[in-house]
Amino acid sequence: APIGHNKDDVIVPLYPVYTHQQMFKKSFEFGYDYEDVDGNGKSSDDEKKVEPISLGDCPKESSAVHAEMQLCGLLLSLLPVWQLLLGD
Repeated sequence: APIGHNKDDVIVPLYPVYTHQQMFKKSFEFGYDYEDVDGNGKSSDDEKKVEPISLGDCPKESSAVHAEMQLCGLLLSLLPVWQLLLGD
């Protein structure tokens, strides 16, 4: 596990400091259990290879959106000049 996620690491920003092991309990200590999960949190499905899923390609930006963004950028860049010209 990454630093800070192990059972003996302290939880920040709690003071006085507590470890994860002191603050959290296993599910069976509360009276419920999961099917096919051992004491280490592993199940029979954990050993199987998982194929990555594809989320597809990012949508292409249309030219109309690009033109609108250029117009917004132009208007925002002219705003300080406009304030200087009309300011007291």
